[in-house]
Amino acid sequence: MSKLKKFGAGVGGVGILLLAIYLAAFLFVILLVVGAIAGIYLYFKGGKLRKEFERRQAEVNPGTIDAEYVVVEDPVIDSKSSDDR
Repeated sequence: MSKLKKFGAGVGGVGILLLAIYLAAFLFVILLVVGAIAGIYLYFKGGKLRKEFERRQAEVNPGTIDAEYVVVEDPVIDSKSSDDR
């Protein structure tokens, strides 16, 4: 192989590498923007769904708890009175 062919292959390889990096960065930015737009769209569209879910939860669980409980009072141990000897 002549020196000119080696130089051309090297320049071509570097050019392809730079083109691949450029296209990858471009694709990354495009996907980032599309993902952000889709996320914002779904967030605002999901508002109705969240409100409906909260309304149904309020119907099923109105916020009161029916339960029986017993209050147990533990005696307080006074450490000062037991230290006096």
